[in-house]
Amino acid sequence: MSADRVAVTGAPAAAWVEREARVVANALLPGKRHHYAVVELAGDFPDPAPGQFAMLGPSPAPPGLLLKRPMSVARAWREAGRLYLGFLYTVVGAGTQALARASEAWTVLGPLGRGFAETDGPHILVAGGRGVAPLVLLAEECARRGEPVAFLNGARTACELIAPEDLAAGPFAPGSVSLVTTEDGSLGRRGRVLDALDDARVAALLARPGATLYSCGPHGLLAAVGEVGRRHGVPSSVALEAHMACGTGICRSCVIPRAEGAPVPAAASNAAYILACLDGPCVGAETVDWEHAP
Repeated sequence: MSADRVAVTGAPAAAWVEREARVVANALLPGKRHHYAVVELAGDFPDPAPGQFAMLGPSPAPPGLLLKRPMSVARAWREAGRLYLGFLYTVVGAGTQALARASEAWTVLGPLGRGFAETDGPHILVAGGRGVAPLVLLAEECARRGEPVAFLNGARTACELIAPEDLAAGPFAPGSVSLVTTEDGSLGRRGRVLDALDDARVAALLARPGATLYSCGPHGLLAAVGEVGRRHGVPSSVALEAHMACGTGICRSCVIPRAEGAPVPAAASNAAYILACLDGPCVGAETVDWEHAP
């Protein structure tokens, strides 16, 4: 089966829409604690950019479940006039439990937010846990353009680490570097994901002109990636995680404090806070007040 990868835009590709999607696959990944779902949408659903997300809910919604759940798009491709989207998630509460039980249809609202910044230089991708999801889509887009990446993928244990091939992604462009770390040493190198930056191949990419760090995962990791970028003089584009009720800027529930003195874009929703669903989720790491971020 052939599939066409979608193209990066670095910003919302189009106004969001809400559609019912057919569930193609939705199951716990073997040996992991995360679920992976693939849904099929009509061809008029806009292409998501890497880093964008969707609000998801089972269709029909069960009684008492009022809000959809935000999830990054992990994969996106077109086939036979239809759009297919992949989502990685962990069952933690009523909303994700309802999604796991929904085997026929989901409601998908998206694509939402702003994607990763576009650059022409080397891409160093740093994933923490299920934060791997939007970086898989970014790596596949780089592969479409023939651009190698350094993909650093870390988690606490092997059952929490998701490789791109677990989502049937790849292969990446020739010359790409893939490194795996787990904190308990159950898979790959023992240690934290940022320890992989000392690999000579990664260090060489980081030193090249135009290099950019991209990351998604816990906010502690994103802050650390921003510090690495500051030390090396390279930009860091990070995907923020925040609790969301609507995903469209109406509820104002996903605010994250801006760093003092950080430039405020003309289109920003607020001078003091980043609204993750509109100003993000992908922002420059230096623009976030990590000490006070939730």
